[in-house]
Amino acid sequence: MHADLQLTKAPIPRLFMQIALPAAIGYFFNVMFNVVDSWFAAQISTQALAGLSLSFPLFFVFIALGMGFSSGAAALMGAALGANNRARAIQICQHVLLFGVVLSALVSVLGLSFHRSIFIWLGASGQYLDAASDYMRSLYAASAFMLLPALLNAGLAAQGKTRYLRNVLVAGFFANLLLDPWFIYGGFGLPAMGVTGVALATLTVNACGTAYLLYQLKRSEMLGAAGVRFWRWQFDFSIVIDLLRQGLPTVLSMASTGVFFFIANKYISAFGSEAVAAYGIGLRIEQLVLVSSMAVNHATLSLVANNFGAGDFARVRECRRVGLIISGCILCFGTVVLLAAGAPLIAFFSDDAKVISIGIGYLMVEAFTLPAYALIHNNGGVLQGLKRPTAVMWAGLMRAVIMPLVLLPLFIGYAGFGITAIWWVVFALAWSTGCVLMWVTERTLNEEEKQSKSVDSKRG
Repeated sequence: MHADLQLTKAPIPRLFMQIALPAAIGYFFNVMFNVVDSWFAAQISTQALAGLSLSFPLFFVFIALGMGFSSGAAALMGAALGANNRARAIQICQHVLLFGVVLSALVSVLGLSFHRSIFIWLGASGQYLDAASDYMRSLYAASAFMLLPALLNAGLAAQGKTRYLRNVLVAGFFANLLLDPWFIYGGFGLPAMGVTGVALATLTVNACGTAYLLYQLKRSEMLGAAGVRFWRWQFDFSIVIDLLRQGLPTVLSMASTGVFFFIANKYISAFGSEAVAAYGIGLRIEQLVLVSSMAVNHATLSLVANNFGAGDFARVRECRRVGLIISGCILCFGTVVLLAAGAPLIAFFSDDAKVISIGIGYLMVEAFTLPAYALIHNNGGVLQGLKRPTAVMWAGLMRAVIMPLVLLPLFIGYAGFGITAIWWVVFALAWSTGCVLMWVTERTLNEEEKQSKSVDSKRG
């Protein structure tokens, strides 16, 4: 019996510790990686920091595609492993890797073609525009190193092995501390590259992480006897369809968050580049608090997928309950942290009085928004693990695209409210979405359990 099948047998609280803790450590250092980038950009100029902040919506495309398809792939492989069908899990893993290579090429072509036009549409110009464009152009030129780590990790996460991604993210943080100043300011044979150096440091770290995760995936035997010799893999187009069906709704849900950043930045930029910089800093700080909840969601998805594949709904419900309690406690503590330390955290990144004032205003409202993300993350992870991600997609589109397109023009454009109205729109949409997903998840669990009992009775 493979160790991954213990996900259907070992005590659930212990499994959450084993899966979520390494993931939380890794995610924390990943956010700190981005914090380091923001800090060094701020040392170049406020315009460079604003350019990096404006790039975040396009940068989030990588996150949405990588984590979205990774979640879908982990759910498919986890269900196969839970049903004791390792051969199917291996075949899915092989297809995920090939899919990632093709997807990376497509993202590179589209990103290099349109990124500068998008920044202009967002209102960027001059040094502000050049900084954002230089940063994203480098990343799009090597999209594979931005997307493949998440997809490679899916095969490991489906087995509950999160320590390898943790290793990559922790090592990457320390490597980035050295590479950022070297690439930005030059030395030892390298010219000074400014904001482009920030992007090249990221790509160097991600390239090493890609090689390491590929090696660990091969060691775990999830690539089969052929290993990385993809020309010996047996292609099955139905697996690609399953991956798209499972992963695309999650991608769209996450991408909708990226679209919200576009929408928000469009309105925030009307208050000046200092407001854009403050929002970017606020997002980084918020992510530091959210990483632990995201790690718990990661564990919830893996555990629900495996136990759903095994047909054990009592354990599925226990996974949901334990995950929600842990995530809720973490984010309530995060509320206290933001209220107590928000001001000095913003001031750490910038000494611009306007940036600090706007950033503090954002964090004071976001502090009370945080617990809503426990509902969103937990129930989203359960639905993904049940291979029912469509509701997550629609919830994401409503929260991050449709309603902001209605409410922000109304409050900012028509009523003329200040920038704080944007933060309160986020608050209201997060809490309403979390409550709706709670109801949908409970209903979905009841339906799946009833269907499973019906099938069992017919077999009997």
